[in-house]
Amino acid sequence: GTSYHYLPSDVVPKPSEKVVKILNKELSYAAQKLGVQLHTGGIWTTDAIFRETRDKVRKYSSMNVLAVDMESTALMSVAMYRDVDLGVALIITDELHGETWKIHHDSAKATKVEEEVTKALFKALTKI
Repeated sequence: GTSYHYLPSDVVPKPSEKVVKILNKELSYAAQKLGVQLHTGGIWTTDAIFRETRDKVRKYSSMNVLAVDMESTALMSVAMYRDVDLGVALIITDELHGETWKIHHDSAKATKVEEEVTKALFKALTKI
């Protein structure tokens, strides 16, 4: 992965608190409008697509990690290295934590959430 090229291995990449605060405010409004929950928490990043084993999902879930993706940690590592404010907002559409993989990314609800979150993100950008 990218992360170790920018930060020591003992440093956990994190988003800018300033950006997270602004994102949370704008995304809270969008979530309320949509009737969905907004969660703030950790992200597990992997560079191996579709290699999320049940054991790893359980392990990271027990650590209050909310999502898995392939880009966030790399972006946060570079941002921390370059001293640039960065926040990450993910729309969770698939569920890995149960006995079966639940795919929802092509649902009408997911599309509506994506549209409203995009609007909220553009609004947040004007405040950063």
